[in-house]
Amino acid sequence: MKARQRYSQSGYAQKLRVPEGIEFVRADTAEEIRRALDDGLAAFVESCNGRAFAWEADGAYHVDHFFFGPAEMRDFATKEEAVDYASDFCE
Repeated sequence: MKARQRYSQSGYAQKLRVPEGIEFVRADTAEEIRRALDDGLAAFVESCNGRAFAWEADGAYHVDHFFFGPAEMRDFATKEEAVDYASDFCE
């Protein structure tokens, strides 16, 4: 598994909903996003289409997509929906 990091809003210019202090890993594929979520971690993905964090909280899956414009915040009922959306930002 890739190195874990802790999320801190101070490291990002845009205001995100990502829980302060949540552990995350960088993910490059849908399978890596799924594995992170299965392990209770957030996943960070990045490509020329933007950056995104995906995580689970309160029985729902959340993805905050950000880059140059305002952050786009989406909520999903299932892990697979969140993985499909977030994996669009993998290189």
